[in-house]
Amino acid sequence: MATVAPSGPDARDIFGEVVESLVHERPLAETLALISRRVCELGAFDFCGILLPDAEGDHVHLAASHRFPPRYVTRLNELFLGSLHDTALAASPTASALRRRETAVLGDALSDESFRPWRALAREFGYRSIVSAPLVVEGEVLGALNGYSAQPRELTDPQRRTFETLAGQAALALRMTMLVDAQHETIAKLREANDQLEAQRRMLERSHDIHRRLTSAVIAGADFHAVAQTLAGLIGRPVLVTDAAGHPICTSEDPPPEPGLHAGSPDALVGRIRIGAELLGHVVVAEGDADSHDLDVRAVEHAATVLALEIVKQRVARATEERLRSDFLSDLLDGRDAGGERIGERARHYGLSLGAEHRVVVVALEHAGHDRRARAFALVAQTLAERLPGALTGQVGDLVTAAVPAAGGERALDRVRTAIAAARDRAAGVAAGAVLSAGIGPPARAAADFPASHAGATRSLDVLRRLGRTGQTLAADGLGILALFVDAARPDELEALARQVLGPVLERDARTGGALLRTLESYLACGCDARACARELYVHVNTVRYRLRQVQELCGLDLRDPHDLLRATMARLIVRLLEIDAPSAGRANGA
Repeated sequence: MATVAPSGPDARDIFGEVVESLVHERPLAETLALISRRVCELGAFDFCGILLPDAEGDHVHLAASHRFPPRYVTRLNELFLGSLHDTALAASPTASALRRRETAVLGDALSDESFRPWRALAREFGYRSIVSAPLVVEGEVLGALNGYSAQPRELTDPQRRTFETLAGQAALALRMTMLVDAQHETIAKLREANDQLEAQRRMLERSHDIHRRLTSAVIAGADFHAVAQTLAGLIGRPVLVTDAAGHPICTSEDPPPEPGLHAGSPDALVGRIRIGAELLGHVVVAEGDADSHDLDVRAVEHAATVLALEIVKQRVARATEERLRSDFLSDLLDGRDAGGERIGERARHYGLSLGAEHRVVVVALEHAGHDRRARAFALVAQTLAERLPGALTGQVGDLVTAAVPAAGGERALDRVRTAIAAARDRAAGVAAGAVLSAGIGPPARAAADFPASHAGATRSLDVLRRLGRTGQTLAADGLGILALFVDAARPDELEALARQVLGPVLERDARTGGALLRTLESYLACGCDARACARELYVHVNTVRYRLRQVQELCGLDLRDPHDLLRATMARLIVRLLEIDAPSAGRANGA
């Protein structure tokens, strides 16, 4: 069977061409036809179409098409006069894509029994395969994108993702087109109102000025403050812009309007900033003269529409940037193009300095309610970025992954741990009961080092889960050779091994407040150099040797024996990993 082979990089051209169409204020139908044509070309389909549902979502109609057989447009619209919930249509690829919100693939209309009711239609118009993808933006199904092929075809997973990328770009373009179309409709309605006030020359001139300046502001890319200032200058009163909860975003002047002015004020004009049913904020001004009330209301509502469009533009830009950043991070951690010049250019674009020491951090969030999970994940990524300047973060499934600067040895590692602790606190603040576990990979400098650092971070996180230490942070450096057999051992078995080797030292330190374990740890960390250990602990070398003799006598070890040295090293790693405390006094005395 034939396969889909669209050109990946050119898929982004759809959105760019639609934006150009919007700039030239072309009709919605013309823009939809453009989308159909570009998807048909990029997806190598014989013909394509966009179907849009009615307000109730019960029926669909063909809104645009490219290279459709002439009579097929009429036949398809006749077919969809019936309800999508009827048995006859419910099994169609289009109805399935809209209902399930996932791509439906009909490999061969002549052999697939689910397509039997429409098989004659396929023969008549010469197609064998249909791919139907829902056009979804922020959870809302806008319609379906259908591609038809004269030959049978199946989709591999990469090909399916590519087609869904085309559908995603088409959905964003469609949403933007619909919003701009609605914006034009709103402007047209306001201009019609001006025509109705033609007898009042002064009102007409002022109304025209309001519409012209606010429209010009948004076309010129004005921010919220600039729009507020423009509106204030037009109506002669201060303007307040708030978020949906009523918190101020900006005002038209300094000092701001009187504190009593807010969206709930009885003497205020309020324009609601909306995208569909989503309330994003308010434009608030004090009531003016009765004669100008209707015009002021329209001006405030128009400003709210302008700000809604600005928010959509920002969201689209942010979503695109986040997707590209996540794609880069994924490529970096998977080792794709690690030796090419392109990876260096992309790293510089996102502020990642290859050559400087970094570590990969993998964070898992468990036991967080579904409604709070997205907010908690966003706070984790935000906290890491704030606490570790230069960090590159992304989210994949239930994990937040970050490449963070870590130059400076142990002190840098402590900074990473501190940032993770801060993220843990912030996540718990919005998702009570949430447990945040984190693994930190080994240092990475070159692009080729990052997959190993990522593997080490993932491994450390897995060790925490296996040992029942969720809610903590573990660096791959602290795992050491314990990683060689931790998969096969339970936490209680590891603890028993540690106590078997170093139990007497733990007991002695607990009774006397001594530092035998600390001295042993420092001695091992210093490569069994007693003088270096003494310098690190700020004690005399003879003190170190005396304490080491006590360790050997209490535990029956000879630290000059490689076998005993390995046992002591393993036991010390387990004590640190499991945070084993000394036995209680009763247990130590044999009770």
